[in-house]
Amino acid sequence: MTLPVNRMRRYFGDLTERRRNESLLGDAIRQRLIAETGDYLTLCLRHAERGVSIPSIPADKARFPRRLADHFWDGILFDL
Repeated sequence: MTLPVNRMRRYFGDLTERRRNESLLGDAIRQRLIAETGDYLTLCLRHAERGVSIPSIPADKARFPRRLADHFWDGILFDL
């Protein structure tokens, strides 16, 4: 069953217009994310003391103690 084009437009709306609006919205969100990320990175570079220190151990030499891993991830995930 095929519907006439005008009837399809009334039912689904003008897909071209909808896609254009979605594209504009996507561009606006993308620009906002880029701006917020840039602001965050600038803040981190200006105030390195506020950054998170990520502990490291060579993978073939040792393992982190479980309590250290728990402490690190608790601070990252739950101190919002």
